[in-house]
Amino acid sequence: MLFVYDLGGGTFDVTVVSISDDADKNEISVVCTEDGHELGGKDWDDQIVRFLVSEFRNQIGSEENILEIPDTEYDLRRKAEQSNKLLSRTEKDAISFTHEGQRFRTELSRKKFNELTQDLLERTIEKTDAVLKLAEE
Repeated sequence: MLFVYDLGGGTFDVTVVSISDDADKNEISVVCTEDGHELGGKDWDDQIVRFLVSEFRNQIGSEENILEIPDTEYDLRRKAEQSNKLLSRTEKDAISFTHEGQRFRTELSRKKFNELTQDLLERTIEKTDAVLKLAEE
């Protein structure tokens, strides 16, 4: 048996497959699978974007929805994706962006990132546990 955990950009899938012991047949069959079209790597990025908006509001003292400005939203999403990747191999990331000519800078630690995304990770664990339980039956 083989377990496949696939957390992509827009989906999350877990699958248990069986591989035939017979070298002549090379048969692979799906034992069970669970897909999550409502869960993916983008959700981790979205949590970073929410954090950046919150930090911006706290530092500037504004309730402005900066995501209504397309250039700002694009920049934040790009920075969030970069930070997500970087935090898998470093302890912190210095993030800066410009909103309507105003420069903003903050830091995101891996610890804070883990706190922000804990619920997402727990959802993947729940789906994984469900598939492994089905595979045992």
